[in-house]
Amino acid sequence: MFNEKIGLRIGFASTTAAYTTAVPYEKLYNTTYVNFSSGTGHEALDAYYEAGQKVNLLQKTQYFEIPVDLYYVVDNESKIGTDIFVGFSGSFLGKNSVSTKVGEKNLDLGKASNLKQFVPGVIFGALFNYRLTQKWQADLSPVVKYQISPFSSDTAFKPLLFALQAGVTYKL
Repeated sequence: MFNEKIGLRIGFASTTAAYTTAVPYEKLYNTTYVNFSSGTGHEALDAYYEAGQKVNLLQKTQYFEIPVDLYYVVDNESKIGTDIFVGFSGSFLGKNSVSTKVGEKNLDLGKASNLKQFVPGVIFGALFNYRLTQKWQADLSPVVKYQISPFSSDTAFKPLLFALQAGVTYKL
């Protein structure tokens, strides 16, 4: 802490997101942002789906994030303390998969080709902590995250992520 009210916090977080979009089967042929795995070309799609059929396109991603927060202690006198924070983060792409699903039929297509391997971001939120001992506390934190330019191509989609993080803190 810089003083009794202001401090700096560095951490590690894993963020997983999943998006589902219903598309007509024929649109899968025009998907420019998917690197198809071997064996999942047009022949595999034709074997799974029929013309005109609606297909759920599923995209799953996971990022490993290193946030750096500047925080302000609102209340540290009671058993449950409250902080507010703002900061920035660097996120590294971990999981990246694209698949389809109709009923019980699943087909792994490959990976999204338009995601960057590293994404900077801005974060802000609140931290509620429960003091376990003088050095240890349990934390619960609602967080809003904005990823700055997560895609390698222009897109109108600008993800704003809401997260609920939990953890423990050891104070030196």
